[in-house]
Amino acid sequence: MADLRLTKIDALLRIDHIRLDASDECYFLREYTSGGVGYAHSATNDLISNLKKPLDRRGQPEWKYKERAMRQVATELVGAINPRYLESATLVPTPPSKSKSDPL
Repeated sequence: MADLRLTKIDALLRIDHIRLDASDECYFLREYTSGGVGYAHSATNDLISNLKKPLDRRGQPEWKYKERAMRQVATELVGAINPRYLESATLVPTPPSKSKSDPL
């Protein structure tokens, strides 16, 4: 697998992220393609599909794909982030799309 790099959200990308303003400095590792194209569209869509497996699938045969995806993302983040950068940065995970009241 090729080394992945973080992509900075600039003015062109910020229009897709309405809660960010010009003073925010945000980066992302991969880009998901939405629009119903599914997991087979790309390696990223496949990875995210596995990360999104709900908690009620724990203990089922497909849960191993979620665990593998979590390990892969952790490895990719370690490879993409310079440890010195973390001296002055904060990593903020994207919150889940489910509401707090949703059991999943």
